[in-house]
Amino acid sequence: MTEISKPEVKELDKMLNFLDKLQASGTINMLAAPEFLMGQFWVDKKESKAVFNYWAQLKQRGER
Repeated sequence: MTEISKPEVKELDKMLNFLDKLQASGTINMLAAPEFLMGQFWVDKKESKAVFNYWAQLKQRGER
């Protein structure tokens, strides 16, 4: 598996926690999560996808 580097965003920890809570809620398909990050944290599409991909990799490795 290709290693994804840690995104350089200001509120990364808050974003990762937000994604954990969003997934636990079961209210959305997580493929839509980057859109929620853009609305919640005022990041652009590229940053939101980078954070989501990083989070997904952490989940896959069991680190979240």
